[in-house]
Amino acid sequence: ERAAREVVSDAQPFAAPPAELVSDDGRFRVRWLFARNRRQAGPATAEVVIERWPLSRIIPDLVASGRLRDAVERIGSSDEPGRERAEQLDHVAAAIVTRALVRGTARTAAVDAIARARLEQLREHLVPLLDSESVYLRRRVVRAYAAIGGDLQPLRVHLSSEDPAVARMVARALKASGQGRFVAAEVGASLANGPVSIAILGVLAEVPSRSAMPRLLQISESGGREARRAAFAALAAIAAEPEATRTLIRATRNRDAGVRIAACEALARSSADLSAYRAASRALRDRDHRVRGACATAAARLSPAAFRRKLRLFDGEQPLAVQLGLARALAVVPGAAALKRLLALGQTADPEVRLAVVRSLVERSEPEARVAVDEMASDGNVSVRLAATEHSSSTTTLTRALSDPAPRVRFAALERVARRDGRVGAVDQALALLGDGQEALQVAAAGAWLGARLAE
Repeated sequence: ERAAREVVSDAQPFAAPPAELVSDDGRFRVRWLFARNRRQAGPATAEVVIERWPLSRIIPDLVASGRLRDAVERIGSSDEPGRERAEQLDHVAAAIVTRALVRGTARTAAVDAIARARLEQLREHLVPLLDSESVYLRRRVVRAYAAIGGDLQPLRVHLSSEDPAVARMVARALKASGQGRFVAAEVGASLANGPVSIAILGVLAEVPSRSAMPRLLQISESGGREARRAAFAALAAIAAEPEATRTLIRATRNRDAGVRIAACEALARSSADLSAYRAASRALRDRDHRVRGACATAAARLSPAAFRRKLRLFDGEQPLAVQLGLARALAVVPGAAALKRLLALGQTADPEVRLAVVRSLVERSEPEARVAVDEMASDGNVSVRLAATEHSSSTTTLTRALSDPAPRVRFAALERVARRDGRVGAVDQALALLGDGQEALQVAAAGAWLGARLAE
């Protein structure tokens, strides 16, 4: 042993060993045999020994030192049980999202990932972003904060936001948390004592307020086009009130096509009575094709069985707006004839109509509808493929989608596979997507992986 140490000392300095040969404890080990037979001694039988810690020990160290790519590769090369790999991948994925949010290098992708996976541990990082100067980012932050749930106090101030999208998201979140009365009282007072606000009217469409009905009726009769449209939507939320329903019905006969469209769109979201169906049904012969499309959706939603008898009105080539309205309507219309017509609309050249077809097909229960959804997962339009992939259970469809050229489709397929088969069986697919070189795509993949936990 003394002689060996002397030889090693005399041979120094040594070149730095390759990083891939270093053990997890930072040491470089060589096993060297001392033998009388020279053919067995020295380099002839020397071997490098690499000691590897279990994932539960090495992954926290790699995450703490910011070596997230190494952590992903380590899980990928591990032969430990799938459950342990999945658990450690959770830590790495959460760290990827956290780093992007804190650094601000892929902040929007990180916020979307938080919303997708409801990462409560990152709530405090969202609060400063609620006041972002970017409307685009602020909307996403509100959506993420609302998705997490729990303490929504920081969202309350944004109920009076001038951005209608933000105000409505906040209203929905507060209503879901049992604060609907507070919302109704707050916005009702603002509407009664202040100027007409599209954002406030949008909130009332989410949280009905009967006390606001007199003001809503006034706006629906004399407000500007956008204000009237928003007021109609708010009235639809309280359509159980006869006067609200009568106002919407009268609006379907207004001289302004925009008003008629808005009235039909509101009726489609309402729970009005048979008189509302009759009004929407009469408008199916309107001279404006946009009105006919909007009222097709409304009539079908109000009385699916009765609307089935109106399908003959849509024979022959139809304008795009009518095709779109009919595609939305056929989600709820029963019968083989309705499904056949919906499948035919799926062959149209317009991607917006095809997207509406996919969304309607997933609401139907027939096996043929499931098959059609899988087929549309190979559509030429990204939005159509994404909508179909999000609802597919076909192994063939999801396998193909995991290598789709569009990242959004790949991530949807990952989450779908993990939810369907369990995340243990989807670790390798997740690792493949997390290995992408672009940080924003890594973050999105991490969000999809963590989002699948919600199904467990």
